[in-house]
Amino acid sequence: MRTYEIFESWQGEGSMVGTRATFVRTPGCNKDCAFCDTNWKVRGNRLPDVWRPRREVEWVWLTGGEPLWQEGVKDFVDTLRAERWKVAVETNGTLPLPTHFDHVCVSPKGGWNELAITKADDLKVIVPSFRPSEYCGFDAKHKFVQPEWNRFRGIEEISTQVPRGWRLSMQNHKFWGVR
Repeated sequence: MRTYEIFESWQGEGSMVGTRATFVRTPGCNKDCAFCDTNWKVRGNRLPDVWRPRREVEWVWLTGGEPLWQEGVKDFVDTLRAERWKVAVETNGTLPLPTHFDHVCVSPKGGWNELAITKADDLKVIVPSFRPSEYCGFDAKHKFVQPEWNRFRGIEEISTQVPRGWRLSMQNHKFWGVR
């Protein structure tokens, strides 16, 4: 599996906000979103087989680019879970889950018809680029509307875009000044 960067920080988004994690950011993506805040076009480096997160950090969070686009992600996740780490993934949902994850966050970057995953712990719809109403039938424990970081001008701007039963998610880690 290839990685763009690995770092420890706090989860700043969704239902796991405030959770300490080791983030494994992967390069490459099957989408090309104008608002992406990750340089996913880099090739990245091969993750050494012997790499493991620190034991003090319970969660490993795969993010990208698109982590499910990576060759070897199933073996990586299965190994970590066998060694008793909890593994989460944030995906655009266009590729099927190759194995079991302890937490799945789908942040669609296209229409409902592009989704290979339609059930997750978290559904996070980025506004204003996408419409939450298109994903109301998605089976998720938690549904979030999250404004694009570079276009967010204030809560009033998106308040009409939050459907009943959905919550607002922000990129809190950016407010906190952490990665």
